[in-house]
Amino acid sequence: MMMGTMNETMKSVGGSVELKRKLDNGTLISSTEGERKAADMSAKMRQSAEEVKGMEFEGKLEWSRKRREVGNKLFKREEW
Repeated sequence: MMMGTMNETMKSVGGSVELKRKLDNGTLISSTEGERKAADMSAKMRQSAEEVKGMEFEGKLEWSRKRREVGNKLFKREEW
């Protein structure tokens, strides 16, 4: 997940990140694993949309082919 990558990067300088949820009364509570996974997927989807938003159809098609190829290689290595 992206938070894991961010924490690994920040470890060398003593930093870390957490995802918290703010309740109606202003209290912050730790997020659940499901909430973190949903936030991670949402961030990845936004990033993908940004990457292709200015592309013509053929560019988007090529982008998706490359992403699928990378995904298939990761899947074969069981890196999910």
